[in-house]
Formats: sequence, C-alpha cells, structure tokens
Amino acid sequence: MWLTSVSLFFLYFWGFGLAAVKLAKAKEAGNFLERQMMRTGIGAAFLMITAIILNIARIPLDWRIFLALALAAPAFYLSKNFKTVSSSLQQIRLRIKKSDINILPAIIIFLASFYMYASGSFSYPYLEDDDPWSHAEGVKYIAVEKTFRASEYRGFAYMNPYPPSYDFIFGLMHQTENSIYWTIKFFNALIISLSLIYFYFFAAEFIGNRNKALFATAVLAAVPAYMSHFIWAPALAMTAFFPALYALERIKHDKRWKWIAAIAIGGLLVSHPTSTLTLFLMIIIYLFIKFLAERDWKAYATSAIGGMTASLSWWGFHGKSFMGGVVTSAVEIGGPTLTTESASIFAKLVNAFLKVFYKWSGTASRPYTFSDFFVAKGQNMINNPVGIGIAVMALLIAGLVAAPILSIKRLSTPTKAILIAVLLGIFVYTARYQTQNFLAFMAVYSAIMILVMFFTKAWKEKLWFFTALVWFLLTFTIVNNLTFDLPIGFFAFRTWMMLAVPVALIATEGLWSIFLALPLFKIDKKMIPLAKIAIAVVVLAGIFATSAQQKYEVNTAIWPPGAFWTSNEEISAYLWLKTLPVDTKVFSFFTDGQVISMDKFVCGWCEAEAKYRETGLDDTPAEMSAWMKRNGYEYLIIGGLEVRKFGQNRTVNKINELATSGFFEIAYQTSGAIVLKAA
Repeated sequence: MWLTSVSLFFLYFWGFGLAAVKLAKAKEAGNFLERQMMRTGIGAAFLMITAIILNIARIPLDWRIFLALALAAPAFYLSKNFKTVSSSLQQIRLRIKKSDINILPAIIIFLASFYMYASGSFSYPYLEDDDPWSHAEGVKYIAVEKTFRASEYRGFAYMNPYPPSYDFIFGLMHQTENSIYWTIKFFNALIISLSLIYFYFFAAEFIGNRNKALFATAVLAAVPAYMSHFIWAPALAMTAFFPALYALERIKHDKRWKWIAAIAIGGLLVSHPTSTLTLFLMIIIYLFIKFLAERDWKAYATSAIGGMTASLSWWGFHGKSFMGGVVTSAVEIGGPTLTTESASIFAKLVNAFLKVFYKWSGTASRPYTFSDFFVAKGQNMINNPVGIGIAVMALLIAGLVAAPILSIKRLSTPTKAILIAVLLGIFVYTARYQTQNFLAFMAVYSAIMILVMFFTKAWKEKLWFFTALVWFLLTFTIVNNLTFDLPIGFFAFRTWMMLAVPVALIATEGLWSIFLALPLFKIDKKMIPLAKIAIAVVVLAGIFATSAQQKYEVNTAIWPPGAFWTSNEEISAYLWLKTLPVDTKVFSFFTDGQVISMDKFVCGWCEAEAKYRETGLDDTPAEMSAWMKRNGYEYLIIGGLEVRKFGQNRTVNKINELATSGFFEIAYQTSGAIVLKAA
C-alpha cells in the first residue's frame, strides 16, 4: 500500500497546485520540471485551506473526495485542450536544457537529504521524544473520524484550537496506508526534504542566478540548524514558507500570481500557530522592501491581505480560543508583569504581551556562544539542532564584509573613516568581555550595513541581498535574545531553522565575493575559471567536513523515545504490540498515542472508552473482560504509565488479580508492563 499512498501524496499536491494556477490563469515558468515541482508546493497550501473549508461545511475529510478534487483540474484542462496536449505529446523530444543542469543537482540534494532523514527516522522502532506521540493521536482521529471537530470526550494537543494542517496531511495519507508509524515517519521526512526543492526555485527567482541558487540550496541542506527529522508541525510551516515566497517572486512576471501567493500565504498561516508569526514577519519585510524598490504595492498587498483572509477559515473560528490558551499557559509559567495599579485594557494587553513574549520562551531556549555557531556538533538537540559550522560561518562573514563594499564606496572619505572607526570601536568593545560577544558585534555590524546600504541607495542594486541581510538581523536577534539579554523573546531555539535561510543566501554571496576578488591576485584570465572550480571544491569539502557530516550524525543517530516513559522495559512491552496485526484493538487505561504509534487501535475519543478509563479499573476481571469483548478489544496493556496515574499498590494489585483470574491470559510481560489477552 505504501506505493499507492506515495503516489496519492504527489497527486493530491500536484492536482491542487494545477487547479490554483489554472484558476488564477497565471503564467508559469518555462521549465517543465520547475512547473511540476512548484505545483506540488502551491498545492499543499491549497489542500490545507480546502480541507478547513470542507470541515466547516461538515463534508467528511475522506481521501476519495480529495482525490476527486485533485483530479478535477487536470481532467477539465485535458478535456478543454485535448488536441493541443495530444499534439504536444506526439512531438515531445528528450532535450536537456541549460536550466535542467542546475535542477538535476538540486534534485540530488533533495534525494540525499530524504535518504538521511528517512533512514535516520526508521533506525529505531518507536516515535521519538514527546511531540510525535501526540501527533499520532491527532492523525488517527482525523483518519478515522474524517473531521477536525473536537471530540467531546478527548482533547488533542495539536488540534482545536491548534491548526490541524500537519496532522491532517498525515491523516489523509493514513487512510490509504494502514501503518501510522510508517506514514508519519516517511511523509515527515519527505515534506522536510521537499522544502529544499522549493527553496531552490525560490532562490533562483529571488537572486536571479541559478548557480547561486544551487549553492545556497547545498548550504541550506548542510547546515545542522536547518531541520532535523523530528516530527512536529514547524517542519510543515518551514516547507510552506518557500512556495509562498516563490509565488510572490512570480508576480514580477505576471500580476495574476498574486492570487496564488494569497493561497500560499494562507496555507502557511494555518500550518503552525507560532513559527508562522516569524515567517510571516519575514514575508512582510520582503513585501515592504519590494514596495520601497518598486512602488507597486497593489499586487503584493493583495497577496498578503488575501493570505490573511484565507487563514481566517481556521483562525476566524479558533483564534480567540487559541490565544486564550496561550496567555493562560504563559501566566502559569510566570514571566514579567507590568507594575501598575491600573486595570485598563492597555495594561492587560501589555501584561499579556510580556508573558507570551517572555525572554525565556521556548523549552530549549538559552544563551548561545561563539562555538554554538561556529562548531557544529554530531550530538545535538533533536527537535531543532543548533549550529552552522566553520566553513559556512566563514562564508557568511565574507558575505557580510564584502557585499556592502559597493555602498561604502559611495561614501565620502571622512564618512568612511568615521564608519570604520565606529565599527572598530564596537568590535573592540564587544570583544573585550567574552568570546560570544562577537555575536553582538555581528548583529550591530549587520544593522549598520543595512543603514549604509539604504542611505547610499545601493540596496536597490542588490535587492535580494539587502532583504537577506534584514532577515538575518531579525532571526539572528531572535535566536540570541538571551545571549544579548533582551527583555523579550520568542522561541529562540525554534528560530534556528529560519536563521539558516538568510545564512545560506549571504554565505552564497560570500563565495561569489571571493570569485570577484580573484583578479586582484593577478591570476591569468584563462586560469580564473579553473581557480573558481578549485575554490568551490575546497569550500564544498569544508562545508561537508564542518557542517554536513555533523548534521548526518545527528539525523542518523538513535534518538530517545521520550521522557514520559517510566522504564526501557515498559517501552519493550509496547514494542511487542507491533507483532500483532495492524489495528488490533488494545485497550489502555492511560494512553492513546503509545498504542496507536505501534499500529494498534484504541478509541480514546469515544464515549465508552473515555468513561471506562475513569471507572473501569475498579471492575472485577469478569466485568472487565466482558466490557472489552463487548467493545471489540482483544488486549489490555498496563504498566508504569498506569502506576503514575493510579498509584503503585492499586495498579500492581489489579495486574495480579487479572493475571490469576482466568478471564485473562498473559500475552507478554516485562518488569515495566504487561500485555493481557481477554480469554
């Protein structure tokens, strides 16, 4: 079934993408591969918005409905243009264009990344850490119930009011692939890897140079901070970011792309509740710079407003509930409060802001040091690894130093002297304390270069670099809010993956700045192309040795199953469930996710199961066996998780009572849990 599911995945995305393009009547790129691949990225956003709208209309989120919708656009287009399409197919010739030469290496990067992420994810038989187990519950609920509507008897961590797009995609795929374990791991790795393809096509439009775009893609793929195979919704948000930017870039070719950009931005905004705020801010920065340069704001404003409007399909119904939960959680974990005796709405809003944007927000946020950026490590965080690597950081610095030279040249000699003196003074001042204060110098230097480029109007000549520089300052500052002891913060550790984007772009300019400097060394003009190749080979080897290798180690290591487990023996008992047929009904008094992730079934959101979890442990073995048979459950699992909920004495006594009752037989047992089969 996996081949069918994978084929449907691309058919859903591609079909919805084709529908978006044809409905907008927008002119696509001339390259065949680019058109098809970017249709999948655009289609993902359209698919998410469509699912939310169908859910509002109470139409089941059934895979057959989405298949019919995905096929509708190509079927209609084929029927209207049958003769043209037939003629084109007859005349088709296998020709490799110059643009294909760059796309094929980008595809190789995608395949290599997918291999790394998928092989690493499948190297252990369980889901990792905590979030993925909760996602499995939501995925199963959507796959079975075919709705986003909340269950009366069971809440889900990543649904209602949390946007369900991530779980929906997996739930849709799980309807045609019976293993939820395989579905989540495989398609998560695929979605993450596809982001590199989408980035490449965006960068090619953004920079206007496919060679630079290809190198930037290689850098992004290699940087440890850019995405691990961890199963969480920010992965979808990051992947949705690039098709939105690509659609915005296509507006310069055809204004009708504004409608596609609106869909893409809308999909981005319903992919994740918090990561999308930073990503949307990056889009706003992009749009503002575009406006300043081109003074053509209507198409871009339409895209932004249209995207926000499309996202109201979810946030219009659930935004208030979500924000209420966020503020409540922020209050529970503490944080600063505005000292005031006033009960005004302004004071309440400021207090809520200070708590939501608490400087320590994010479970893994911390102050970072020089080595966190320059020295990539083979042992790292699993949800969002930190680190860039020596070679990429060197290129980043080269890009930061060399690229603004054009604007500095425009300054008068006295102004140059003052600028250099100020920069040296800041460097000396920051370096005199601790090594990590070099990071502060990088931030200040970037801010000064942004101002210099702006006031000398050099930014208009290199719009993409100026945008990347502003993105870098934004994300670098968010990542280092604790490093710089800023009063507010916003999930610093989660912003590493976003920081990697401007880093890859600026590092690319760093390499090309080195290429431009070659004539200064009086190298024979005939030898310059060979020198460039040699430098590129050395640089790529350096990136592999100081970034890619460490990223590979992290993503192919054996990751832990989560801190909530009480013992390895308990995990072993749950893993034994994988030996049973898929969707065998296994009841647990405590958990859904751990059973479901082993490809078994428990309906924790159903009324009977939810109520029995509250009272069933007090039943006699005969009553419990009868209830299980009546509700179709063959097995019962009890272990350390139940001890945590009900207490050790009560749990152990119940296990002994069941095991010796004659109404249950022991199917599997460890010192951490026992699996009982209803006799």
